[in-house]
Amino acid sequence: MVRIIFLLFLMMTSNSFAQETKADQELKSPRDTMKTFLTGMKRFKSGDQDAIFRVLKTLDLTKYDSHSKTDIGKSLAVKLVMVIDRIEKVSYEKIPLTSKSDTWTFKKKQYQTSKGLRDYSITLTRNKNGNWLFSRKTLTHIDDFFNMTRKDKVVEGVIEYKDWKTKILNSLHPSLQNKSFVLYNWQWLGLALLIFLCFLIKMITINYLVGIIGKIFSKSKIPLIGDVVNNFTTPIGVFSFLFFWTFGIKLFDLPPALFTVLYRISLVAFTVCGVFTVYRLVNLISYYFLGKAKETENKFDDILIPLMAKAINFLVIIIGAVIIGESLTIDMANIIAGLGIGGLAFAFAAKDTLANIFGSLTVLLDRPFSIGDAVSINGIEGAVEEVGLRSTRIRTWYNSLITIPNGQLTNISIDNYGKRSARRFRTHLGVQYDTPPDKIEAFCEGVRKIISQHPCTKKDNYQVYLNNMGASALEILLNIHFVVPDIATELQERHRLLMDIVRLAEDMEVDFAFPTQTLHVFQEQHKDKEDYIKGEIPHNIGQQKAQGIVEKQMTTRSPRVGEITPVNDSDRKL
Repeated sequence: MVRIIFLLFLMMTSNSFAQETKADQELKSPRDTMKTFLTGMKRFKSGDQDAIFRVLKTLDLTKYDSHSKTDIGKSLAVKLVMVIDRIEKVSYEKIPLTSKSDTWTFKKKQYQTSKGLRDYSITLTRNKNGNWLFSRKTLTHIDDFFNMTRKDKVVEGVIEYKDWKTKILNSLHPSLQNKSFVLYNWQWLGLALLIFLCFLIKMITINYLVGIIGKIFSKSKIPLIGDVVNNFTTPIGVFSFLFFWTFGIKLFDLPPALFTVLYRISLVAFTVCGVFTVYRLVNLISYYFLGKAKETENKFDDILIPLMAKAINFLVIIIGAVIIGESLTIDMANIIAGLGIGGLAFAFAAKDTLANIFGSLTVLLDRPFSIGDAVSINGIEGAVEEVGLRSTRIRTWYNSLITIPNGQLTNISIDNYGKRSARRFRTHLGVQYDTPPDKIEAFCEGVRKIISQHPCTKKDNYQVYLNNMGASALEILLNIHFVVPDIATELQERHRLLMDIVRLAEDMEVDFAFPTQTLHVFQEQHKDKEDYIKGEIPHNIGQQKAQGIVEKQMTTRSPRVGEITPVNDSDRKL
């Protein structure tokens, strides 16, 4: 396998070397360069569009921008061959195979201009590699040379190059063929028309997309926010404008220097807008699927979709930065290679960021919580609002927003209130000490009845008992569980239950206690009441009184009020 790859590598390199050698042979003398140029343009005139790439290597295009070099070279080659075809039919035998000088002039002519007589020449120069190319000076003045010879007839025996631009240019009014401030009048008119058409296409694109997006969302019954649509349609409208503008300016044969600047600016703006458009498209798709996710009971989608959208947007930004760098003629390959060499240092410096990214994957896979769940993380309580690539945002009960790095979530305990099957509520109802025992029994039974009739409480697990004798009140334990989906419903049902208990207390004339101090005044006439235990053992008195109470069995069904009915064994177990 290794031998096969090695042989293929040798074949590729040998072919490449052969092509380079052949290319040098085609440009080793003025005659070879002229022959390569004219034979290539002959094929191009016959409809072989790929022949232009063979022609371009005969032109000295080193000063032109790499991205616009092909378009500029094609325009210059067409004008150069049209000038040569109107001057003379080239005889290769008259062109030297060698030259002691590094410059050879094919033809030199004088033309009358508004500034007087002017010399125009077609020359070839030898570069440092020994290849003969049409000189920069020739290419710089070829536009003026072309306009001077454009109306001349093609010499006999030469195939004339005809295209739609030449036909239109020859049919224009003479006033449009005059030059005004760098450009010809027909070029100014064409650019103005191009701008108008680009604006028209932009408006049509935006209106068309708004209609399509509206139909898609209306069919899915997903509410569409205006900002979401505008955030997508605006950049794609600009994108369509720049698309037609970037490729439209190639039609007007602008001066190479001006075309290079305009094309470079347009290409960079087009690339930036393209990246921004894709970014907004991802957000729009994410918004659509989030609307779909809300229709399902599975809350996993509420985390997965935003996380995937952010990951895709991150990749879009990275790829877009590379493309934008290339459009700015920045050598991104060397930069990426440099990042590869310094990858270890970069990874060490970004270890926290990488930990947070892996933490987000842990949240995605383990699903310790979902969007909207009430959680407690390291003493931070609130509702999960957003899960991102780097961090998770918690909206506290004080409406503040706390950001927790995802890297920490892999090493700490998370108490998810939202995963509870039921929500516990425990409190104490403090009643006054002077409340009669029978009334306390009746009140507790009434509270149990309220709980049993409440639609959102668990009926198999609740406790209502006198639980403690506090400093200022008799404390009745209330321990119940609500079966509700979220904290908002829990608070609503808790309010409903407590209001019912308050109404019950009001109807039964049970007063709730609050911290108070009572001053007792000793009265002599009541002293004799303390003498009833004289001569008796105090423990015996307490046991006798308690025995009378205990003999009346108490259950939730048979409180100690009035006559007590016999109870069965199941009641005693309660």
